[in-house]
Amino acid sequence: MTVEEGVWRIGDAAFFGCTNLESVAFPDSLTSIRPCAFGDCVRLRRVWCGTGLAEVGQAAFGGCKNLQNIYFNGDAPKQLGTRILVRTPATLVNHVRSGAKGWGVRWPANDDFSRPVAVVEPQALTNLWKETLRR
Repeated sequence: MTVEEGVWRIGDAAFFGCTNLESVAFPDSLTSIRPCAFGDCVRLRRVWCGTGLAEVGQAAFGGCKNLQNIYFNGDAPKQLGTRILVRTPATLVNHVRSGAKGWGVRWPANDDFSRPVAVVEPQALTNLWKETLRR
């Protein structure tokens, strides 16, 4: 699913329990993902975030048991809720823009443990991005 440019917030539990969602791509205009917005989306595997994301709410992706990666194209979100990735296997948080601010070697997901961060150059993601948008 690709969220249209101009959307600035995904509301509380907006897609909670959606069983058909496999990937989601957010536009640069999105600034906030509210609590439990994608909670228990059991088929969700990949999340792509634009440059404007500043807030990720509590358990925003909690219970997404197939979530593999989250890709950020901007600076690290400044406001993080608790247990954002609780009950998910996501072990790697990626940022794809060299020079993005606020990233360290681990993402403090305010969870039971933090997730490692990796820099992935955009060219390496071209095919993966196209595959995601086709779904």
